Amino acid sequence: MMIDTRESGREFVNGVVTDPHLLLVAQTFGFEPQTDGTDGDKLLNLQEFTNATFDFRKSTKDNFVERWQSVEPTEINENVMMARLVFAASRNISGFNLVDDTLPSKEGYDSAWILGAGNKAPLSRLKFYTAHVGTVGTMFLLGSGRVLQDAEKEKTADYAPNANYEYDLMDGALRATHDVHEIEETRFGPTDSSSRDHGRLRIYKTDSGLDVVSIWAPAIEGTARANTADAYRFVSTLNRSSELEKRGIAGIGKSALSVTNAQYTFFQKADFMRHVGIPNGAETEIIGFGAGFANLVRKPHELLQEINSGINSVVELHRALTSR
Repeated sequence: MMIDTRESGREFVNGVVTDPHLLLVAQTFGFEPQTDGTDGDKLLNLQEFTNATFDFRKSTKDNFVERWQSVEPTEINENVMMARLVFAASRNISGFNLVDDTLPSKEGYDSAWILGAGNKAPLSRLKFYTAHVGTVGTMFLLGSGRVLQDAEKEKTADYAPNANYEYDLMDGALRATHDVHEIEETRFGPTDSSSRDHGRLRIYKTDSGLDVVSIWAPAIEGTARANTADAYRFVSTLNRSSELEKRGIAGIGKSALSVTNAQYTFFQKADFMRHVGIPNGAETEIIGFGAGFANLVRKPHELLQEINSGINSVVELHRALTSR
């Protein structure tokens, strides 16, 4: 049965606007929900509040701040009751568990997407994928040209020695978890007039016969470097322009699974629907691993930060649905 991806998107947006767990967290910090108006009005009201209250990065166009550089609010993280509330609600935010492992709902997918990241996350995501995901047609590795800092190079030297970019981390993580043979690499010009760097496409085949497409996404929506939405968008563009097909790659297909960290599933699903599901008529699903899988400790403010990211991405999804 064909899925109506636009209707799924509208249902997703409506579910966020009315989600009791999300509203409980926001109201605990002083949010007053808007009772009238459209879903768009209510979303913008919620976005204004979470941007002001849950954004601990305070990133700007002139001063970009990565997630791990955010300022930790001790008044939140050291408040035991507040921490319990944030963690409890975050296990149910609009149907997402931002705290614990979530597993795939099906045995197989047309495509699997391993989202790019820093430090050990690329390796952890591929390990989580190999442990829990069944048959897939094509694997996409979503990297970028983000330059690694010296401290990050030291942390990743065990699986990606001599890496200089996030793109290299994805390569190292793939080689650490799969036996692969590189087939070709292609460099592209900007995908549109607002692109700030060139995209790359590297194709591998594993010993088991799986096609792997690793990308260096150009920055379009990202303020300082390519973000998740840019990576999804780049692959979607390659798919719809037949760049994958002419290389013998099956492409996105009609069922797509994205793999990430648990706390990012909310915002990355909204971007996944906007740039992959709706334009390609594909059913999208996202899974993530909890902090324990990677031997990390999650803090309340990190969950609040990603709730804010989720709202921002849902606003963009709503705009895309209402502008077409």
